[in-house]
Amino acid sequence: MTTAQIAEQIQRLVKNGVIRGIDTLDSDDYLQMAILARDYVLFELKRGNDMAYMDLEVTNVEHILPIKNQRVIFPKGYNAQGISGAELLDSSECPTDDIFPIPKNASPLINNSLFTYYKIGQSDIEFKNLPSNAKFLKLWNVCGTDIDDEISNSVAWLIFQQIMKIGQSSEQLMKDKDTSADGSGMSDMVREQIKQLINNNNGVIAS
Repeated sequence: MTTAQIAEQIQRLVKNGVIRGIDTLDSDDYLQMAILARDYVLFELKRGNDMAYMDLEVTNVEHILPIKNQRVIFPKGYNAQGISGAELLDSSECPTDDIFPIPKNASPLINNSLFTYYKIGQSDIEFKNLPSNAKFLKLWNVCGTDIDDEISNSVAWLIFQQIMKIGQSSEQLMKDKDTSADGSGMSDMVREQIKQLINNNNGVIAS
């Protein structure tokens, strides 16, 4: 499943579900929600180190980007939050050296280390101790770099859940819960009003 397909599924669920509100959203709105939820889910997975336990061989999309002035600049729209691994390549795109993400509070270690480290920014990657023969960087990304890249069902489900949490807290949905599809022809709101009216009048509805 892709991020775009998740957005389509959410939109169909809202339009065809029993709970109905005033739908003023279009497909782009649902897609932006899916992208926002995706990046949040990936951030939480990375912060909790849960990304290491995912089936990366299935979910990962790889890209090779050039290294210039000790940096790699992401192409427009690149999903940096989903990066799960990296590898340095030489001019013939063959592996050259091990490379690790910069750990927290590790500046002294990095300055004195023979290993190459990288730091992921919003639009680029910076290196520490980069060897001179490193010309390209191969990156693996859990959710790819495009809304049409495949992601695992486990990540897709987490994205779906995050969007539904937002939807369930909608004020319009809370006000206009509609269960007329249950065959009663009556919404929960109307049913509750009738119940309160009966209780307040000792079982007698005033005309």
